[in-house]
Amino acid sequence: MTNNILVDKNFQPKVANFGLIMYYRSERTDVYADPEDNECSFEESDVYAFGVVLLELITGKNTKDNDTDIVQWANTLMKRVLYGEYTLLIDSNLEGDYNKKEVQRMIYCAAACLYKPSDSRPQMKEIVGVLERSIPLKDIWDDDDNQFLSGSGKGGGSLKRKSKKTSPLYRVILHDDDYHTVDFVIQKLMKFIPGMTRENADNIARDVHYKGSAEVIVCAQADAEGYCMQLKGTGLGSTIEPASGGR
Repeated sequence: MTNNILVDKNFQPKVANFGLIMYYRSERTDVYADPEDNECSFEESDVYAFGVVLLELITGKNTKDNDTDIVQWANTLMKRVLYGEYTLLIDSNLEGDYNKKEVQRMIYCAAACLYKPSDSRPQMKEIVGVLERSIPLKDIWDDDDNQFLSGSGKGGGSLKRKSKKTSPLYRVILHDDDYHTVDFVIQKLMKFIPGMTRENADNIARDVHYKGSAEVIVCAQADAEGYCMQLKGTGLGSTIEPASGGR
């Protein structure tokens, strides 16, 4: 993921190819995937993925460094790091040249994003508040939360996490009885389907135009119904149906 975060001339971050991750979400097998993610779109899963990005920035390591999962590796050190042993985690290439207060905030945010159970994770606006120094650290992580870490003596880490029941998945099928242009369909897909890339929209639009219908996305029922509602009134039709076999 951090390889796809670019900076423009004004040092504003830009994310490249993020739409591909969203569109092929069901095929995600990398370390950014939330261990508790059983559905196609959850804010808490995005919070988890942001925690991985923070961890990469803090450590200077790739998500799989010498075949070691950095999320699991950092978990074994995190309790000591939270008590001030920052050098255990900080990128050694910085050679100690960093703002300790800012690093502390990043570390607390990473811990809260990655190691809390999904239903206890902070919202992104809270993470932003901590990073911008408008929300205190203890609001997203306090001493009681150390129970979620490895070596806490309380079954920390992923063993402490609550499992979610897998919700049934549904397919959103787009159809066009009025034979709109391919460009029209592309425009609507990119406007109403989050994470839709131009390339994916083009492929779907051509299938709709020449075959009459095409699958847009596979996701939870509530999300599928929401997408259909957004597409309503655009001149395009959409239906949902159970996805055979689930994920």
